[in-house]
Amino acid sequence: MKGSEAQESHSPAWAGLATCVTGVTTGPWLFVQLRGETVTPEQVIDDDDVDLLCDRANINELFDAANNWVKEGLCHVRITSRRADKIQFMLISVDGRHRAVFDLWVQLWQFSHGKRMLQFKSCRPLLKELSGIARLPVVVEASVYLHHLASKRKGLSKQSTRARLEGYHEQCSDDGHDTFAGMLRGIITSGETTPEALGVAEAGLAMLNLGSASLMQRCARAISKIRSALIGPPRCLRQVSIMGCDGVGKTTLIRALASRLGKQAKPITGKHLYRKSLLFKLAVIFIRPLLFQSRERFDESLAPIVYIRAAIGLRIKALQHRARVCLIDRSIVDFLLLDRKTDHPRFSRFKWLSAVLGRRILNVHCIVDWDVVTQRKQEVTEVGYSGYNKKMFLHFSGQTPTDYLLFNNDGDVDGSAGALERCLSQDR
Repeated sequence: MKGSEAQESHSPAWAGLATCVTGVTTGPWLFVQLRGETVTPEQVIDDDDVDLLCDRANINELFDAANNWVKEGLCHVRITSRRADKIQFMLISVDGRHRAVFDLWVQLWQFSHGKRMLQFKSCRPLLKELSGIARLPVVVEASVYLHHLASKRKGLSKQSTRARLEGYHEQCSDDGHDTFAGMLRGIITSGETTPEALGVAEAGLAMLNLGSASLMQRCARAISKIRSALIGPPRCLRQVSIMGCDGVGKTTLIRALASRLGKQAKPITGKHLYRKSLLFKLAVIFIRPLLFQSRERFDESLAPIVYIRAAIGLRIKALQHRARVCLIDRSIVDFLLLDRKTDHPRFSRFKWLSAVLGRRILNVHCIVDWDVVTQRKQEVTEVGYSGYNKKMFLHFSGQTPTDYLLFNNDGDVDGSAGALERCLSQDR
């Protein structure tokens, strides 16, 4: 880091983020780093993303730990997945100024024009480490990297690419892999990955024992692409749901953020996505009196209808306010969670609707210390608060496609609004 950046790196916010990055490298899970420098806070914070190969079990372990880091106020966590083969995992400093990005690959389709794929289980026999972040043998890692360049049709003009190839050449020479080192020298000299060079790289891939992807796997990948196109998160941020249990400061945060964004922002009450519809008003007039239910309990009785209408309402708002960022109080998934003010919040049996209907906009899940909640909402129980947060975290972090930000809202209003604005700034 240089100048003021080096000085700022010692701030408490940067130090908290650095603690989390170190936690990624030393935790009980196991990931395979596909390329790049050894992961350290100084190397990855505010730098290029880190590509890691893993399986879902290890991802879940990491996400559980990240959930605790946010609760402790060390960072915010954003999880974005457009297709089932990759998840972007981002650690963000509590002030929103710094970030470390990890691309978690469950399937790597960069071999033989997408006819073969690499999974974590193929790498496991070659790894010496039992936890943290492991590396493949240099010949294997370099072979995977060459196929990555060929698959992405990336040239070798970038300094970072040439430096990486030079590093592989040096390591292969030191380890006695003369044939492979000669091939790498030829690529560096010619500036292109030739079919002959990729043929030599096949020797490295042979150690992974790659097989052809099955028809079922290729179909699953195609379906994942279709789902991403239909309901996946848009690349350009235009709608944000600010969600969380009652008492975490959602409305206050939205007002403060809208004030900072000015005319760019449009605050929207989430319940208005369905309560202002003619169908719901008629139901309140003619059906609710027969059930003797409160407005909130009546909403829960109509959970599937409420969700469908709110999903349509999101699309309508997106068309009405295309030039502004809509800040929506509550996520539409909230409308499928029943008994939220009890010790046993639960999802409706119609939760499956969220898998097929509803644009995957960014959902900002606010959490605060339990003592703060008790000062604002006496009707919320501690067990219910914990249950709500756990169910929502598992839902959003586990689904694909998804765009989910777990946000620690323990700071003062201005500080939290500023941090969230910085978290969102890269998408606008």
